[in-house]
Amino acid sequence: MEYHPTGFMDTLDTDQLKTVLGLANSRVKDVTDALERNWTIQLICTAVGIALAYDIADLPGIICKYFGQVSCTLRSVAPIFIVVELYYFMKFGQLLTAFLEVRQLLDRLLDTYLGKCSEMSTFKPIRESTSFFEGYYASTTFISWSPLRAAYFLVSPLVIAWGQASALFLLVRAYKANTGSLLVVGIAIVVLVIFYCGFWHSKKGRLHTTRIVFSCVALIPVAFILFWVTTP
Repeated sequence: MEYHPTGFMDTLDTDQLKTVLGLANSRVKDVTDALERNWTIQLICTAVGIALAYDIADLPGIICKYFGQVSCTLRSVAPIFIVVELYYFMKFGQLLTAFLEVRQLLDRLLDTYLGKCSEMSTFKPIRESTSFFEGYYASTTFISWSPLRAAYFLVSPLVIAWGQASALFLLVRAYKANTGSLLVVGIAIVVLVIFYCGFWHSKKGRLHTTRIVFSCVALIPVAFILFWVTTP
């Protein structure tokens, strides 16, 4: 028997629908908050990676102090940094998937609850979250060249790619281009490819996901080379 979520929702009475709406709305808030925290951390990681690459301030010392160490060098910071970068990118994909799914559920519930009134612009404020990634959920966002579209195609891929490129570059810089460091970098690249494939496969139905993924993948080697030729 094929499962139809909307048909099931039609069987709920008003009180049950209100309860489910409340639960879905709460879930949207929780996932949105977690997604925003993850994105903020990725922004910080990218800034830290660039600062480490160009030797701005005593960031290795600051990072080691954060992890309870008295002193350390880039050799001890680089492995930690690449692990943190990979972890938060992995979580980013999971959180974005959860956000898209729960937003879709909330929309279905609102359509059922509001009935013919659901398309009225009056209800637009309660149909949208305040997440930066709300625009990625909306199918009409990328129809024209709007500032939001520019943000996704410029800011998002740049932040992700430059953060990951800096992590890879710092590992090579700290341990030189020897067999060990290249092996670790190779493993990290394989992990990144797996994450990107999983990200694309789970969201390939969303508008322009393929372009975003390929933009990030293409920007990583470009950023790595720029770090290589411009850092002191």
